[in-house]
Amino acid sequence: GLVIRLKLKVDAFLGSALIDMYCKCGIIERAFMVFKTVSEKDVTLWTTMITGFAFHGNGKQALQLFEEMQEEGVTPNK
Repeated sequence: GLVIRLKLKVDAFLGSALIDMYCKCGIIERAFMVFKTVSEKDVTLWTTMITGFAFHGNGKQALQLFEEMQEEGVTPNK
């Protein structure tokens, strides 16, 4: 909420924490909203959002986001 409402700049570190929190609370839409606001996405941010989609049964969205991550040149962790 507050970070988004105040339109504060969200970096990858804060974004990952917010996405993780929203996913754990089952608020996937809000998690994805945060994801979209982060301009410089690192592998942790991508992975957190992909995992959130997958954990909540949104496998198709998780795979689409994984493909988008690869198109953006971000390499998954090993």
